[in-house]
Amino acid sequence: MKTLKTCLTIISVIFLISCTSARVHNIEGGALPTTMQGYPYQLHKVRSAIIRACQTRGWNPSIQRDGSIIASINVRSHFAKVRITYNRRSVNIRYMDSRNLKHANGKIHRNYNRWIDKLYHTINDELAR
Repeated sequence: MKTLKTCLTIISVIFLISCTSARVHNIEGGALPTTMQGYPYQLHKVRSAIIRACQTRGWNPSIQRDGSIIASINVRSHFAKVRITYNRRSVNIRYMDSRNLKHANGKIHRNYNRWIDKLYHTINDELAR
């Protein structure tokens, strides 16, 4: 009976650990809204919207020489860093690094994916204002 209880405990722990991870979600070619006239926004407006969205969501953005933006976030003991590339019509948000988010074999803590999705939607909201 004790062996069965130990086995069930181990299986439960493995199940709980696996439920907290998901495939790393990158935003690739995420569509951006257009102006009221149906034209894409100017590049500097897209960059400004990304910066504002990062700040709104608690990310620390840094504009790079190549025009991309490196953004990092610290939430309690968790850390994530992404590279954001963009043009007038779309945005890409790609995983770069993390700590305490259980990143391994293409998987990461599911909260990371939520942070990325919220950042992408906030970028769109900032442009649509």
